Amino acid sequence: MKQETHSLSLTISSVTRHSFYTNAQSEAWDIRGTLQGLPAGSSVDLFAQNERLASDTFRIRQDGDFFVNAWMGKHQAQGDGTIQIVAKTFDRETVSNTVTAKLTPNPLPTPTIKTTTAHISTVTVQGTTELKQPNIEIMLAGQTQVTRPTSQNTWEATFNNVPEGTHTLSAIAKDPLDILKGSTPATVSVEVSHKPADPLRINAPAEGATVGRIMNVSGNAANGTGPIKVSVGGGAENTALLQGNYWAADVISAGTGQQTIRAENEMTGEVVTRTVEVASTVFGITRAVRSSKVMLHLEGYGVPSTPIMYRNIQGGSEFALDVKWVGNSWSYHGQPEGIRPVHFSLRAQNETTIYQYDFIRMPARRADLISPQDEEQVGTSFKISALTYPDTHSDLIVIDKNDEDRELARAPNQLTTLDPIPWEVTVGPLKPGTYTLELKKDDKSIFPPEPLVFTVHVK
Repeated sequence: MKQETHSLSLTISSVTRHSFYTNAQSEAWDIRGTLQGLPAGSSVDLFAQNERLASDTFRIRQDGDFFVNAWMGKHQAQGDGTIQIVAKTFDRETVSNTVTAKLTPNPLPTPTIKTTTAHISTVTVQGTTELKQPNIEIMLAGQTQVTRPTSQNTWEATFNNVPEGTHTLSAIAKDPLDILKGSTPATVSVEVSHKPADPLRINAPAEGATVGRIMNVSGNAANGTGPIKVSVGGGAENTALLQGNYWAADVISAGTGQQTIRAENEMTGEVVTRTVEVASTVFGITRAVRSSKVMLHLEGYGVPSTPIMYRNIQGGSEFALDVKWVGNSWSYHGQPEGIRPVHFSLRAQNETTIYQYDFIRMPARRADLISPQDEEQVGTSFKISALTYPDTHSDLIVIDKNDEDRELARAPNQLTTLDPIPWEVTVGPLKPGTYTLELKKDDKSIFPPEPLVFTVHVK
């Protein structure tokens, strides 16, 4: 039987790359065009460099138009952004004209940089791309990373040990097989500072406080940094992990008397110190104040879980207070006998050291400062917020210790509950500089409250 032949006319309208997969040998392309000269339904294949392109044989439609998904190896492209394609019938007897088609997109679309975050010496960049999973090459401060976007066309990279200073970060989309040209770079400026916005500091125990040899040290540091190494008097180090910007660790002093607490942020290299008095006794009371007209607040140190014994000197049996232990530090807040204390004594069970107090002559408990923290940077006008423990209706005032106790602000301190009461006042505007402030009651009592002194840096 004589085989029928046809004259085929091939036109290629586009050869487009939409997705980049992990196949190291070839890439998927969408090829669209028209093939004239064959009856509708005829089976056809596309070839380049004598190798079949289409993953499946396709059939010609009535109008001759076709669309096919093709696999193209790098060797099949021309190296100039084109490919030469011919069509052949299923039996390979009939061959079309050769078409030189442009490969698109060429160059690849530029990726988009969405966000950059600099944290100490670590920089994280996130972005998007129009295409499915090309290589994204990111460069920063002499470092280069190559990543591939997710199925949602998002990408991310993190650089560590980035030097301080201003750097240009660039991102380029690249074809894994290098058939298409890489994109023009997307760039952004990144400022890297190794000085954290929230510096390392020790909040407790206070400077000069008397503590036991086993003590709980706590403070703040920049979120995401750490760990914090803590020691006292050159003794053994303990490690504190950050919870947000808060850290705490129990440490043992190497000696007694005046000793130095040392805290070091291993990520940032910051080191801060604080001097405390380490007692030679096992049990001690570091704070005894009135938190209201009838409430007692006590703090001290000792052997954890040792009963702290209370006795009314004017009569009554001795009993253990319901204290709260944190490490070797303990605290108590309440009314030991359900009534206002008068004259009382405290001691640790099985110890002979006894502390005696007159409730009326005890200082009133100072406010607990919430913000700003000691040594914090503030604006020219800022709010001071605290929890107060009122035992009078006196106003709370803020004074400038650097300017002959000049009053800066005051606000009422209302006696409405035995629980701590939130208090807030606005200070300013102040000139830039460093201010030592004291928050205290405007109370003329002969038994003044505990002082609350802190430093702010006005910018």
